[in-house]
Amino acid sequence: MEVIYLTLIIIIIIAILTGMIIGVSCLFKQKKNKTGYTKFDPERYQRTELTFTDMYKRILLLHEKPMAETSVAIDIPRLVSKLTVIEENNTILDGSIISTSHEEETYGMESTLKEVVSLLIKKLDGKEFSEEFDKQFDIVFTYIHNNGNGDCGTFFKRLLPIVFTENSLCLAVMKTFTQALFAAAVEYLLPLRLKHQYHDGYTGWRICLTIEPQEIIIKHIKGEKSYKENAFSFEWSLTYVVDRLTHKITSVEIQIFNIQFNNYPINLQQDFYHLVDQINENSRIN
Repeated sequence: MEVIYLTLIIIIIIAILTGMIIGVSCLFKQKKNKTGYTKFDPERYQRTELTFTDMYKRILLLHEKPMAETSVAIDIPRLVSKLTVIEENNTILDGSIISTSHEEETYGMESTLKEVVSLLIKKLDGKEFSEEFDKQFDIVFTYIHNNGNGDCGTFFKRLLPIVFTENSLCLAVMKTFTQALFAAAVEYLLPLRLKHQYHDGYTGWRICLTIEPQEIIIKHIKGEKSYKENAFSFEWSLTYVVDRLTHKITSVEIQIFNIQFNNYPINLQQDFYHLVDQINENSRIN
């Protein structure tokens, strides 16, 4: 009888351990799928293609939303390290260098956010607004002074309405960093991705902001690579032009470049180039 009980106990333990392993495996797979684009089945995907004109109109509507209805507070803290600012052909701000200079600090992300946004405000809205931002940042981010814990995005969200008004040029520029606008461009490129399956990777995401006398040019650059190993990679850019007087987007352009094929059939390469030529030719509105 004792042997039977012992056998049952062993079976139960094995069953529990097996269930835990399966559960952890499923959880890992779910998290893994969230790190990049969703992989579509071209045969089953049913959705009307987004035209460039419709994409442009969607971007304008999203950009005109009040600050509280945007994801500025969430997106800016994670993107400041990817930002480069150029004026008169000189790099006056490099977020990656600033981020590296703070990486050993306990609150490195917060320090990077403060320094980059302060410099951006100074160039776009003026020194007075930059100094006020620095002052209010120190007041709002209380957990830094107390050596406590806090969420950078949550506290930045509290800071935004204190520092920025809706007519701020810096705010108008930062809205073009938000993922909602970028997502419209990703959807526009879906026909290419459905036919030639790829996902985010390769060179990551970077933002180049160029300050001109009459306008601000914001260029997002993103690298992609094929799901099939070593088949192809490329980069594409989404460029906005913001008028310095009206603070509105006056131009949007998408371009695909730096295409590299390795192990990809010639006929598919030709089709890829054909689609890219169409995109590059028809994806600009002034």
